[in-house]
Amino acid sequence: MGEDSPGPVADDEVLHFIVTDPHAIEGDKIKPFALSQVYKDGLSTIRSTAPVEEYILVLERLIQRSKEANNEERYFDSVLEFPASLVRYDEAESRLLCVYDTSLTEQPNHVDLMVPGADRLTKKDAAALTKKLRELLTKRISGSDLFNGELTKYMRS
Repeated sequence: MGEDSPGPVADDEVLHFIVTDPHAIEGDKIKPFALSQVYKDGLSTIRSTAPVEEYILVLERLIQRSKEANNEERYFDSVLEFPASLVRYDEAESRLLCVYDTSLTEQPNHVDLMVPGADRLTKKDAAALTKKLRELLTKRISGSDLFNGELTKYMRS
């Protein structure tokens, strides 16, 4: 945890997964590729209590990184909103994902989601977990509904 971190992520804390890839949503579900980082270095999310300035910083970095990597135009679409407990435990109260405070110097509200023992999962188990996450992460909030519309300039016009 960084020195400006709010501390460990509580079960009742609301997290946002920022959707900037124009191909990441199909119907009302996130596509599997958008969740792939849970098996690698962690899927970046942000605490919903972060100030608008932190969201802007994250959006600008995501958009710039995408432009540099593959010259693909990205824009702010929406966020998937969920309490930490929704992805931390399954119905049997077993660990589903690890939810880590991974605050960064300019992003103190950064949180990573990771699969425990991802390197030991079979393809079948990973596919089942991805399917479960797609079913859980369905509450989508339009970017224009956050921060009184302050983020709309990052949305596709």
